[in-house]
Amino acid sequence: MTAEQPVREGPYAQAAAPLVQAGWWPLPLPPNAKKSPPVGYTGANGDDPDRQQVGHWIINQPEGNVAVRLPKNCVGIDVDAYGDKPGARQLAILESDHGQLPPTTRITSRTDPHSGIRLYRLPAGVDSATFRGGWPGIEVLRFEHRYMVAPPSIHPDTQQAYRAIDEASGVIHMSLPSIDELPELPATWIRAITKEQARPAERFSHPAGNARITATNMCQATENMLAKHLDALSSGAARHDAAVAAALALVRLGDQGHQGTDDALGQIGSAFRAAVAGDRPGGEREAAHEWASAVETAETFVARNATAEADKHCCSTIEHLSSNAVAELVGLIPAPRVESVVDLTSSTEGEAQVETAAAPTTWQPVDLGPFLAGDYEPTKPSIMTMSNGHSLLYPCLVHSIYGESESGKSWVSQIAIAEEINTGHDVAVIDFESDPHSYIKRLQALGINVEQLREHFTYVQPETRPRADDPGWLALLEAPRSLVVIDGLTEALVVFGAKTVDNDEVSAFMRAFPHQLAKRTGAAVVTIDHVSKDKEGRGRFAIGAQAKLATISGAAFVCEPVTPLAPGQTGRIVLRVAKDRPAGVRAQAGAWRASDRTQHAATVIITSHADGRIDWEIQAAEDAEHTDLEARVERAKFRPTILMERVSRFLESTGESSRNVIRKGVEGKAINIDTALSALVDEGYVARFDGARGAVIHKVVAVYREADELAGKTTNDLVPTSSPTSSHLVPEPGERVPATSSLRGGPLRAPQGDEVSPLHKQDRDDVTSSQEHFNRKPKPAEKQRCLDCGERMDPVLTSGGATVHLGCTEPDQNPAVDQDGAGVTDRDNF
Repeated sequence: MTAEQPVREGPYAQAAAPLVQAGWWPLPLPPNAKKSPPVGYTGANGDDPDRQQVGHWIINQPEGNVAVRLPKNCVGIDVDAYGDKPGARQLAILESDHGQLPPTTRITSRTDPHSGIRLYRLPAGVDSATFRGGWPGIEVLRFEHRYMVAPPSIHPDTQQAYRAIDEASGVIHMSLPSIDELPELPATWIRAITKEQARPAERFSHPAGNARITATNMCQATENMLAKHLDALSSGAARHDAAVAAALALVRLGDQGHQGTDDALGQIGSAFRAAVAGDRPGGEREAAHEWASAVETAETFVARNATAEADKHCCSTIEHLSSNAVAELVGLIPAPRVESVVDLTSSTEGEAQVETAAAPTTWQPVDLGPFLAGDYEPTKPSIMTMSNGHSLLYPCLVHSIYGESESGKSWVSQIAIAEEINTGHDVAVIDFESDPHSYIKRLQALGINVEQLREHFTYVQPETRPRADDPGWLALLEAPRSLVVIDGLTEALVVFGAKTVDNDEVSAFMRAFPHQLAKRTGAAVVTIDHVSKDKEGRGRFAIGAQAKLATISGAAFVCEPVTPLAPGQTGRIVLRVAKDRPAGVRAQAGAWRASDRTQHAATVIITSHADGRIDWEIQAAEDAEHTDLEARVERAKFRPTILMERVSRFLESTGESSRNVIRKGVEGKAINIDTALSALVDEGYVARFDGARGAVIHKVVAVYREADELAGKTTNDLVPTSSPTSSHLVPEPGERVPATSSLRGGPLRAPQGDEVSPLHKQDRDDVTSSQEHFNRKPKPAEKQRCLDCGERMDPVLTSGGATVHLGCTEPDQNPAVDQDGAGVTDRDNF
């Protein structure tokens, strides 16, 4: 290294030398990145760099992040417990089975106490190549598989530095200990992470022990689950996590007695192996072992938490056919409690007689008195209050919040939960998709403390349909609450045995479950749902049957993320109201979008701070649109003068071009090029006319230069691109041209007031002949002579049908001008 090559301080420059001294081999990554290490230094066949190579990287890539491939005598247990990741729960299960992991060094950039890579030394003779890939939310890092991002690298999402935390003392280091200082991985854990030889495919039989069923006999619940997880595998999300989740869901369905789960597991396994084999060092074999491990883990978990015999059923068995599904669902609705009353009128000996009151019936006529007298007050929304004082959710009614994956729909519902808990109201979550850890962490980040959660928050995670006399089910229906969230409507339908595409069964489910919760508890019930992948075809509907929207008694909202939700950033989610039965939300909503018949209801602004706190604001549509309008006004002030000159010069060199050709030939963003081109047309620098096969052609009429604009010149001051006559700009036939431009300068020699472009007619009395002449265009290279002055005219002018220069002759001599001097076109004769 010379004085002319100073080393800039950066993560790699800081960490590389100490890591080499501690026995690790550091690899450079791009700055603030987790991917793209140097080729040839990772995987089972990768080489270890030597000190000379590390020195070269220190000089040339000092600001890069640091990657470390684990040596063969080291292993990393990577736990993901942030967001919706199940790593913490899975770690607790594994430690209960295999013993507590000894305290070690944990590498993480996260703030939660579970996430991170725990490093352990392996005993002599242990081959890390035999290790499994991991479990749900936990991955096993080893020499052959993956590498570790090490301190003091910067995480690309959180923008936080990676740290090495000593779990025994809590001390934070910005480097790694030597490998010899790491504790040894216990033998029970080594056995747990060592792969077993893959068993034959017949082992994929669910614990219920049913015979293998072909896809043709797959029940609706299994079909729904299979489709969902095949979509998840193809969505680009973490494929290992998606496969583990699919295995657990399908094994659970099999344990409940649903048909076709073996075949569904086979399909998921085939899709998973095909998706990941190319990325695994061991190829197809390693992918197959990884899938087998996922199924084995799922079977172990379900065996420990088996479905009760009373809850086992299948939606396709004789007693649970689709024809009976509606009756089964309605049968879950418990009858209202019948109270005993004292009847004094029937007393014969002066003693009151106790009789049972008849159960109330909804078939009695409704008392219309309050409605007829005008005393009835319609339900008003009172939950999720916006910046203008109005709210979004109605008490006692059912709502829906739906959107694409990671659109923020769960965050919106959790903000509603936090607001209600902060006001001292009781809230319940019935969770079919997430886990309690994720909910607690998010609510704590939103400012809800432990005591508030203990007092006001109820969390239920059902895996089976309730019995009509289930104490937990009855307790949910009887406890007053202000808000109930059903997280995962599609999953809930599967658990209840209803088809997501059957309107009758969805309607019965909504009556038996969400509407009963709203009616019995007085809560605003919110269902969280997904949308289909088809953006054009889904309109304003969630995935599945149309009855999902039809049965909403409150309001339905579509979540549309504007800016992403990420740690340390401010995200924005637009809520668009797709349905509002009481009409209290639409009355305050903003812009209407005709394409899907939704209105801008509110914008939820979520700000994540570095310390983990999350602030939010629910901005009313009028306020949000005012902010958007101000932003649009600021953008409108943008005048792309540099691009205007580029477009002008390009057209000067090509003669004439379509918009697409201009976009390809001019450097810059397409949207800005279009803005520049439109400005040139509006201001008279560029003319448009019809070309071959319906193309719109652009041709320069007068050159544009940014320097001329800065000097205050307009189109009237500039020199045309061709002969002086090219400045005689002729609009499209019948087009009325304003006297001056809306921006500046005005069209060249534009007619005044309502004057129209004069056109020569070969025969005023023959409309057909005139129209044929109207449509006739000369060849691009042809230059016609003016019928009056004889001077050749530019093709861009004659393409509109003109045969004389505009204003070339006096009105009484020009055959295309009437006696009053007004322009005449073919359209005037119609």
